[in-house]
Amino acid sequence: MVKRFHPITCQLLPLAVLALFLPHYAFAQNIQSGIPEKVPFAYLWDTGAPSPEALSAEAIAAMTGWMRLEEDDVTHAFKGDAVLSNDKILVILRKMGTGAELYSLMLNQPVLRAVLAPLAKEQLESVKLSSLAIAENNPGAAQLNAVFGSDKDALDMGFRLTTGESTIEIHPGQKAEKLRIQGEIHYSIVPDYFGDDMIFSADSWRRDAVLLPVEKYFLNALGNGDALMMCVWQASDQTVRLSFNQANGKQTIGATEIQCQPDQKIWTALLEKKNIWFAWKTQNDAPDWTPPFSAQWRVNRLNQGVQAISQPWTEEFLKTPQSKPLLIYAFDRDRTTPLTVFCPIDVMKNTLGVGPCQYILDAEGLASDDHPTPDLVTEWVEKQFERNREKRSQNQIRDQFEAMSALMAQTQKRLQQYNVFASELKVLCSQEMQDKPDASGEIQRLLDVLEGIEQCIALEQSAVQQSESVDRMAEKIIELIGRENAYPACQAHCAGIRSVAARGNSALSRCRMKTRWLRQLCIMAAGDRPALTDFLNKIRIRTEQMLQNA
Repeated sequence: MVKRFHPITCQLLPLAVLALFLPHYAFAQNIQSGIPEKVPFAYLWDTGAPSPEALSAEAIAAMTGWMRLEEDDVTHAFKGDAVLSNDKILVILRKMGTGAELYSLMLNQPVLRAVLAPLAKEQLESVKLSSLAIAENNPGAAQLNAVFGSDKDALDMGFRLTTGESTIEIHPGQKAEKLRIQGEIHYSIVPDYFGDDMIFSADSWRRDAVLLPVEKYFLNALGNGDALMMCVWQASDQTVRLSFNQANGKQTIGATEIQCQPDQKIWTALLEKKNIWFAWKTQNDAPDWTPPFSAQWRVNRLNQGVQAISQPWTEEFLKTPQSKPLLIYAFDRDRTTPLTVFCPIDVMKNTLGVGPCQYILDAEGLASDDHPTPDLVTEWVEKQFERNREKRSQNQIRDQFEAMSALMAQTQKRLQQYNVFASELKVLCSQEMQDKPDASGEIQRLLDVLEGIEQCIALEQSAVQQSESVDRMAEKIIELIGRENAYPACQAHCAGIRSVAARGNSALSRCRMKTRWLRQLCIMAAGDRPALTDFLNKIRIRTEQMLQNA
């Protein structure tokens, strides 16, 4: 099957050519004139003098006293604060600071977006930087390894920046058990790109902290609608804790904390553009917003609680009065999205190497080289018909459809396993509620999630019964081989196959999200209700088995 270039790969090719044919020293402007004009290369700087507080936008733009390190200089002793930069972001490790201060350079002036700090397991407050070492220093990538604290309690963490990327690659050390991300966070979003997102805001949960139902990524909505931060990690079974602050009777989001594992990278990527996300709280009126660029936009209707109702944005949507608050954000590019704009799916593909469809199949243990996805199969089949090559490829077409059908059958089998899982746990919850009526509130939350899983599967089964079978649509495509003007009919049947597959992926993804949330509810409820610990642990263990395909 023909491999495709990802849009971001295409975007970086010009940068690679630039790096080969234009010597980077040509961009070494006078330091006093400010940050080099949109130079994509990664640089290291010494500010010349340490700052007792985070640098202002004016100080960064002026760069007074800053010195750019020579390429391959990895022995430099910093007199001032250390800086990593390219054309999109700038990271400062201050001698008097407690973390890596992440600035965006993508708007009119530098903006401090977040502070990234390592924490030990039970540690509540960040500790000051104690030492720095340069691990890499060339136009393609620059990395600083930082140590925070001292002696036996020292925490080490590496920060790596590459050419032209708005992503910081983080390398946790052995003792750094959490990465704390502090910033102006308005919402934390756990995307379910086939189902419904979960949206956490300061007023969505009345407690000191919430465990997010994540697996490998989540989004923070920052600033004034002009920045998203996507966090992605390599390791499995990471815990992400969203903490809240209380001040003057008002609750705000304090930070997100990602569990670290040694030798497992974490990436934080800034996605910036005016109105890249938009919150609409006015009811019974049409949203006063238009997309700032062409992309696939996701609309979330915010219910009471954290479960949203997600749908694609359409132009008609803006004309319709809304009865619930909304959160809209760009989640993927379309064919006309500017190459200079990055979306969350771009980050997912660049870091994890897969898109949403492949990710959910991988997570559910359904992906393999022998079972190509319906999207890939139908796209390849359409090309054979478009180029009049279907006759010479008819055996391959049959083989691809058989493999695809086997994969989709596994998806349905997995949904049935979720159905049995939900049914069994509903019985346990009902029994526990009878035995402990004083804990009915906590148990009812679990029952609501389990009923949601059953409803999701019931809707999918109903849709399957009402639609033409995938095998029949595949057979109709095979019957078209060799006929004149068969391409339009092939396209129609392939679109039908993709539609059925998308419903299955959506149901599977929703079931997985709800099961992850069920696990986190069990953990949080066990801390609130010690008397329920044994019962909740039983439910939690069963959810973990389900998520691990046991």
